[in-house]
Amino acid sequence: MVNSNIDKIGRQNYFYNVDIDNNQIKQELDLMFKIYGHQYSEAGKVKIYNNPQLIEDYFSRVENEMSVLFEKFKKENEIINEDEFLIKFYIFISGLAIRTVGYREKLETFNEQLFDQLKKFGIKEIHGMNVESSPKDSAKQAQLKQIASLAHSFENAKIFFSNYDFYVGINDTGFPLIIGDEVALNVEMMFNDICIPITPSLAIIMRSQNTDPKYYISKDMPSGKKIILTKASVFAYNILQYYQANRFVFGDKTEIQRLQILIELLQNPIFQNLKDSKKDLF
Repeated sequence: MVNSNIDKIGRQNYFYNVDIDNNQIKQELDLMFKIYGHQYSEAGKVKIYNNPQLIEDYFSRVENEMSVLFEKFKKENEIINEDEFLIKFYIFISGLAIRTVGYREKLETFNEQLFDQLKKFGIKEIHGMNVESSPKDSAKQAQLKQIASLAHSFENAKIFFSNYDFYVGINDTGFPLIIGDEVALNVEMMFNDICIPITPSLAIIMRSQNTDPKYYISKDMPSGKKIILTKASVFAYNILQYYQANRFVFGDKTEIQRLQILIELLQNPIFQNLKDSKKDLF
């Protein structure tokens, strides 16, 4: 989609609306206040409990803070070495990984299939979910609970920081990096090599430690804390963003069209026949 307002195409109003009395988010808020309650007044706690848009408000604050940090990162790449930057970056991308429409749709599909099977065995409940409930509603509740879960956040953060090294990706190839609406999906899936584009020419790259480089998406090796990307690496990262996108891809129109043409060629039966016959195309 070209020349469209991102707020209109990438956002759904009230997508995270919460009814505290009817879902498990209250349990997570109770736990949060038990641990960090000294930071809130009683009036402040009541306001949070009664705010149906508390998740939306939380993401808005995180996004505003990261917007400032990303502007700083563009000018001072070395802040990638600062713990405060990395912690806030993790909070941001871990939220991106599980907050999307695509992620909820995956949960909905999974719940629908699971509930159908459980009903056949006469099982009425699993992990606090009624199998007679709507898969769509249960998917929303599961997503909101996961977003708000302190245990999930702490456990994943521990794995994340013990597993990855962080690099500044520099793209001077003339082929811009693109970004899809599931940009952080690989964070939740713990891929070996993850590229988060910040601009068309700048990215944060995360690579799992103690991994054979042949399992990385990009074969470019770091020099210190920087990785100078080649055209092959930019293409590899872009094609992954394109394929994993649920609804939208954002970036340079020419580059996206180039990817679409190449994908059509690769899917052409003629190419597949040549590939199957092991003919050298290059």
